[in-house]
Amino acid sequence: MENSDLQFLLDTLNKDIQFFKSQLKEVALEMLDGGYTKYPVFAAHQHTLQLGELLFDKEEFGRNWSIHATTVEELMEKGLVATANEKQFKEAFKDPKVYMCVLMITPGNAHFAFVAY
Repeated sequence: MENSDLQFLLDTLNKDIQFFKSQLKEVALEMLDGGYTKYPVFAAHQHTLQLGELLFDKEEFGRNWSIHATTVEELMEKGLVATANEKQFKEAFKDPKVYMCVLMITPGNAHFAFVAY
């Protein structure tokens, strides 16, 4: 993937995240307060994804990205985060009450980013 393609994807994803920002924060807080996880993750994709729970379908909302709620624990169960990297990943995880963890999934690639609410 060329830098210009990646930049375009990041720009469209950022617009969609900003559009859903308050709802994403609410979901993260519910996951934390309910004891479901200490590590909420929002997986953003443009294709079919079997991960977590669908929050926002891009077609339904007229957006570029669909967003699922998942957890670091599920990502490890599915092999998307190596068990050997669990400690390092959790140490790098930013305060989920201040930052959302976004996993951008594209064909052949996945990138994590932390975005302030």
